[in-house]
Amino acid sequence: MSSAPLRVTENPMKLLVIVRNPKNPSFRKRVEPYLDMLKERGVDCHLEILTGKSWSECRALYRSAQNYDGVWLQKKAMNFWDGRLLRKNARRLIFDIDDATMFRPLSIDAKPNRNRNRRVGRAIRMSDLAIVGNEVLAEHAYGYGANRVEIIPTGLATSRYIPKVVEGNPSTIKLVWIGSSSTLKLLRQFESTLRALGEAMPNLVLQIIADADLHIPSLTTESLAWSHDHEAEMLAGADIGIAPMLDTPFTRGKCAFKVLQYMASGLPTVTSPVGANAKYIQPGVTGFHANTAEEWIKAVRTLANDAELRKSMGQAARDLTCTEFDFGVLGPRICDAIIETLQS
Repeated sequence: MSSAPLRVTENPMKLLVIVRNPKNPSFRKRVEPYLDMLKERGVDCHLEILTGKSWSECRALYRSAQNYDGVWLQKKAMNFWDGRLLRKNARRLIFDIDDATMFRPLSIDAKPNRNRNRRVGRAIRMSDLAIVGNEVLAEHAYGYGANRVEIIPTGLATSRYIPKVVEGNPSTIKLVWIGSSSTLKLLRQFESTLRALGEAMPNLVLQIIADADLHIPSLTTESLAWSHDHEAEMLAGADIGIAPMLDTPFTRGKCAFKVLQYMASGLPTVTSPVGANAKYIQPGVTGFHANTAEEWIKAVRTLANDAELRKSMGQAARDLTCTEFDFGVLGPRICDAIIETLQS
């Protein structure tokens, strides 16, 4: 937990929180956990959801910002007129972003999508505070001319995750990948590497926790339907987390949440050394980096054959998430940044 004294408002303040969809993982990881914490610090949060609102209802919502001490806008890029209206009425504006949404997910083009780039840049420039999930996004924010940037990583409730119990080397080694149908396309780009893993190690099983299936020739796969209530249990049943990812402008800006989930579950992780994944997975400590198929096979085989290594790396990974990425650790930081902005 932060050792700095917590900033509490002297007078109750009102914060308008605008999100696109409360079912969006970004809301659950970066906004929702902190609403009660802000209330305890003297900031009453009023949540408004954009999904389902008409154009006129959205405009009315932006005008209502004048009735609050500030607005917390989550991952909503702005067109010119909406941005102008919101900025005109918002006393203070806070913008949160955890993905490089100015780039297309599957594109290797170094140039951002023109329309997305303009809208994201506008939202960042007009904000008094931009809260970003990692250093790459911070660089983008400064490039857009941000007034103030705070890097606060995506967090999680480590108490929800069940630490893996390692008991020797099982006959079947279970790899796990967790995601969704939208991110599964990033895993499909590594089909040749996954196929090579299956050919080199017939005792591997890849468990895919998602809302879609993926079948890999020569590699046994198991599809597990994602469930918020059971994801921790499913992760704890695996042996090694994997996070293969191409190096693109979009992936460099990702906040490595699946890697944090593996770490909180006490799993060693093999990952492509891209973006935050490369930072959180420390080679030889919490897992391994791998680029080529040969490197992937070597890393997975090393972990599969050494139960003590899996145990020590998993424990180191779990300890790191508890001390640096738990909501209880990040909460004071994000609350302080928001309150300072509202009071400035």
